[in-house]
Amino acid sequence: MGAFSDTVFTAGLPSLVLPSPSGTGGMGRTSSEDPRPGLLDAHAVRSAVAAHLVNLGKRPSTETLRVLEGLSLLWHDHWGAAHAIAQDLEGEPDPDLLHAILHRREGDFANAGYWFRAVGNHPSYRLLERRIAASAEREPLIAILGNDPWSPAEFLSLVRKHRAGSGETARVLMRIQAEEFRAFADHLLRF
Repeated sequence: MGAFSDTVFTAGLPSLVLPSPSGTGGMGRTSSEDPRPGLLDAHAVRSAVAAHLVNLGKRPSTETLRVLEGLSLLWHDHWGAAHAIAQDLEGEPDPDLLHAILHRREGDFANAGYWFRAVGNHPSYRLLERRIAASAEREPLIAILGNDPWSPAEFLSLVRKHRAGSGETARVLMRIQAEEFRAFADHLLRF
């Protein structure tokens, strides 16, 4: 399943917080950089997702495919397209988790918190916990998360605190966020 991440989750790490889409209250990027080099346009993202699934030889449900597309679009900073998918499918754990992550990246932390609470204990969190534990051995700063089970509320609080930072803590949070995307994609690909 790592092949999906290698194919679709390209262009470096996503910022913690995006520029405000259409004045919806986002807090801006975590750095002064313009869009990441290598971002795919929305059509290319959808094509990459579809091509990967053809290579798998099986097809997920329409909802799972759309959430996977939404997650991939969000990686490439297509907030509006990802949000449309999350809104269209809301009320189930997978699209609600997408909704939560995209509002966190938007910088609308209260809305993100609402959606993380609606999700509850998502199955992708266990995989994420294992990945974070493995990374903590190589990257001591990951210990800022503690040894407890994955807490989206705690991570949300850390992102809120470090959203404007460009230091090592913000970079570690971006790497953790990337693992969150990958764990969620791996969960979606287990159909």
